[in-house]
Amino acid sequence: MKLFRSPRGGDRLVLAHASWAHASWAHISWALVSWALVSWAALTPAAWSQIQHGTSGGSTDGIPVIPERPQTPGLASTDLPIALDSGWVTCQGTGDALQVVFATIVRVPDAPWLRLRFTEVALAGDPGDGGAIIRLTSARDGGVQTMNAEHLVQWRKSSAYFNGDAVYLEILARPGRGASRVVMTSVTAGDLAFSNRTICGPTDDRTLITDNRSARHLPEGCTAWAINDTNSMFLSAGHCSPSASDVLQFNVPLSSSNGTLISPPPSDQYVVDPGSVQLFFGAIGDDWSYYGVFPNSTTGLMPFQTYNTRYTLSPTVPSPSGQTLRVTGFGTTAAPVSDTWNQVEKTHTGGYSQKSGTTLRYTVDTTGGNSGSCVFNEATGLAIGIHTNAGCTGTGGSNSGTGLNNVGLTNALTNPIGICKSGKGTVGGSLYVYGDGANNFGTVNASTGSFGRIAAPTASPQGLTYEPFLGKFYAIDNSRRLYLITPATGAATLLGTVTGTTAVLNGLAFNPATKTLYAVAQSVGQLVKINTTTLAISTIGTTNGGTIGGIEVGPAPNYELYGLNDVGGTKLIKISTITGTQTVVGTLGAGTTDCNGLAYNPGDGKFYTINAATEELVRIDAVSGAGTVVGPTGGLFGASFGMAAIIDAPFCPADFNHDGFVTGEDFDQYQAAFEAGDASADFNGDGFVSGEDFDEYTAAFEAGC
Repeated sequence: MKLFRSPRGGDRLVLAHASWAHASWAHISWALVSWALVSWAALTPAAWSQIQHGTSGGSTDGIPVIPERPQTPGLASTDLPIALDSGWVTCQGTGDALQVVFATIVRVPDAPWLRLRFTEVALAGDPGDGGAIIRLTSARDGGVQTMNAEHLVQWRKSSAYFNGDAVYLEILARPGRGASRVVMTSVTAGDLAFSNRTICGPTDDRTLITDNRSARHLPEGCTAWAINDTNSMFLSAGHCSPSASDVLQFNVPLSSSNGTLISPPPSDQYVVDPGSVQLFFGAIGDDWSYYGVFPNSTTGLMPFQTYNTRYTLSPTVPSPSGQTLRVTGFGTTAAPVSDTWNQVEKTHTGGYSQKSGTTLRYTVDTTGGNSGSCVFNEATGLAIGIHTNAGCTGTGGSNSGTGLNNVGLTNALTNPIGICKSGKGTVGGSLYVYGDGANNFGTVNASTGSFGRIAAPTASPQGLTYEPFLGKFYAIDNSRRLYLITPATGAATLLGTVTGTTAVLNGLAFNPATKTLYAVAQSVGQLVKINTTTLAISTIGTTNGGTIGGIEVGPAPNYELYGLNDVGGTKLIKISTITGTQTVVGTLGAGTTDCNGLAYNPGDGKFYTINAATEELVRIDAVSGAGTVVGPTGGLFGASFGMAAIIDAPFCPADFNHDGFVTGEDFDQYQAAFEAGDASADFNGDGFVSGEDFDEYTAAFEAGC
């Protein structure tokens, strides 16, 4: 048995129109649902409470329980047909900036919200190198979502939730990248809300709150909450059934006056990674889910990077001893509470009444939509369970949930999968990578391939290289913002935005002998130098083609520039720093086809990359270019990431203060040491400080490095 609502009468229609698209009218007639199984009027308030929130049989504090699946309020909506086809469109302009090549409007008159669903999408170019994108904009509030080809896979060809009855749809592309196309055959449109409640006592005492540790889970209409695991991912109830294209929403605004949900901007919406989901839905006390989300398609950030808040899990679940518990979530409302509070974030505290195995009971106000909420111990400041079931009435009873001592949940947390697992390896060694699916920066074990997370400093990294004189990494993102990153902590310092090009710069390489920072525009094979003071680029030679996602300098003393070209199977190449021309060293081997980072490790004289097609670390012979699989990284590495190894600065005798530069300060400090007879002034190493040392240092200083 499952609750449904008889929808509004009348027809709905979907419009799509613009200069490039023909409008299509589609009509849906609502069908009324006839109920013959149960008389709602015959149900007691207690029985109604159980149906609303759900149980798994038996009784709760003496109240008979209807054995059925716990109910979630769901999202009142319907799927409507639409005929929209952009046709194949290309960018005919000049330059390398994104340009609009198709535009239309998707409209469902009077709908409170829309979610677009794409039947077919082909976006030209590499998503890691400025390929074509879709831009969606709410006509009501201007909320914007941008999506490349990789985002569309993550979102299962669906969009975020947009407020209002119209969304502008645009395709933006760059010249010379090929043709793109978007086809839609349906759109999901919101309908009026439906809600009922079960409250502990006669009054709904919940209060409004904005706490971005918790999120609204749609379309099921549940609550999820961020935890202190490796990647700050989420717990909820198993009966909420997180799955592909489900969305978590933060900073949720008040609902409309009739209770219809209003969504936050797309920048506050995150799609679930279905490959990360672990869940179980059994009896009370055995109802849980653990899963992750992908970075926001517009900002590129993970939830914890944006909101910097999460719950800490308690290592043990205490027995009741007068503690106060708090439940915060997105429950429904009913009169006299305002409909504008429907499925927006509310919180309440109450007593902790019972712990029985993995079942927790408490007298905290909750309603449908609170399923999955955190059960929080106010005394310790730690999470102890997941809210799942109702049981409270106006005269007694208690609500209940699953304790964190549940063995299945504990095993899932210990053995994460999908994006929840990425970066869970042990940190150590000199080989670093930046840019897994969760924007993590960390180390890769050169012997096993295991990836260990240090931090998640910024969004959408494209390249990484080590600067030995500063002892830090340079990193660049897909908006050409250049950072310095501290190896030990992952702390990032923004230097500014690279100027002189609109192209996405993939891969970085630093030559310590010449103190030159290089980058490459992947799509056209244009090598550039970046002035680390002004951040302006200068081009080297002309475009040389290929698909080059990673570059790095090779061994001392020559520090030749190498790269990886994925065209026709990944190849190790040399790149001239004079002309930009490319010379093939060798092919990595069968099955290695998508490598977007490159590092040279002086420790063993080998290059390293990650094959994004298999998530495996690959060791590359510097002479032949042949690749050998090291092992699985345990991470998720997609269209772009950076790799680099820590290297020593080249020895420069004249750099007396070892700051990486030869200046007058070096000469002054050497002269002071010489005059003091300090052993550090023994420049020729003969065991004595004499005029010969001074003469030899002077000659080295004049020669520079």
